[in-house]
Amino acid sequence: MTSITDPNTSVRFTGAMEEIHNKQLKTYGEIIDTTTELCQSHRQFVKSALDTCLKKCKDDEILFEKIQSFKIDMQQNNELLKEKRHAISDVIAEIQQKEMQKDDVIQKIEKLKEEQIKRKRGN
Repeated sequence: MTSITDPNTSVRFTGAMEEIHNKQLKTYGEIIDTTTELCQSHRQFVKSALDTCLKKCKDDEILFEKIQSFKIDMQQNNELLKEKRHAISDVIAEIQQKEMQKDDVIQKIEKLKEEQIKRKRGN
């Protein structure tokens, strides 16, 4: 065993302490480098995620605007369809009325023909 008063012990102790200190500095540097890399990687990931979310948000806004536009178009088309159905019903009713009038005119013509035939026979 060496004595504390031995001058080589102090040099060896100082050397060992410097070696430990250098290892710790190296390890600390590696930790800082790794932390910096992870931080940069995380920033890039967050930026990429944010960009993706913003694009999706814009796409969704465009989609919702299109849906709203389609709803308005559909409501207008439904109104036009109701108007056209009403107009068709009116035309059908008018056609039926004209058919009835036609049938009445045909019956009157038949009656007149019969009366004319009777008159001719009676004369």
